[in-house]
Amino acid sequence: TRTELVERVEEVEHDLVRESLRITGVGAGIEIATMADIPSRGSGLGSSSSVTVGLLHALWTYRGELPTRRQLAEEAYRIEHDLLHRPVGVQDQYAVAFGGLNHMTFGADGVRVEPAVSDPAVADRLGERLMLFYTGVTRQAQGVLAPQRAAIERNRERLRRMAEQAAVGREMLRDGRFDDFGLLLGEAWQ
Repeated sequence: TRTELVERVEEVEHDLVRESLRITGVGAGIEIATMADIPSRGSGLGSSSSVTVGLLHALWTYRGELPTRRQLAEEAYRIEHDLLHRPVGVQDQYAVAFGGLNHMTFGADGVRVEPAVSDPAVADRLGERLMLFYTGVTRQAQGVLAPQRAAIERNRERLRRMAEQAAVGREMLRDGRFDDFGLLLGEAWQ
C-alpha cells in the first residue's frame, strides 16, 4: 500500500498513473485509488494493462469525453511501450479495452479485433468449463519476452501454426465443440 500526495502530475511516482494523467490532460484536484486481488507484478494476467486502460477510461470520462475502445488500447500501449519502455506486447491492452471473447489479428496495418463468437451463451458455456489457478509463480515480462523476441525468426513456422490454431479454435467455439477446443488449447500449450 502506498499513498502519494502531490501538487503536480510530474511528482506522481506511480508511472502508469502519471502518464495517464499526462495523456488525458487531467492535472489537479482528483484522488485516484487502485486495488487488486492478484499480485501487482508478474502475474501474467495483464494487470498493468488493466490498470492503464481503466485509468484512461476514468480520466477521459472525468473530462466529459467518451473514448473509443481502440483509443484506450492504443493510448495504454503507448504509455507502457513507448513512454515507459516496458517490454509488452499489444494484445493485453486490446483484450482489456475491447473485453469479451475476441479473435485478434496483428499485422502491419494494425490490430483487428472481431468477436470470436456472436452468441453470448457460447462464451458463458465456455466460461463454465474453464478454471484459473494461482501457482504462486511470478515472472517479469522482460524475462519472458526477450528470449521470445530473439527467437522469432527461428520460430516463424511455429508462430504461423499458432495463428492457424487460433482460427481453428474460433471455429470450434462457434460450433460449440468445447472438448475439441480444450484439446487444441493443450496442443497449443505444448
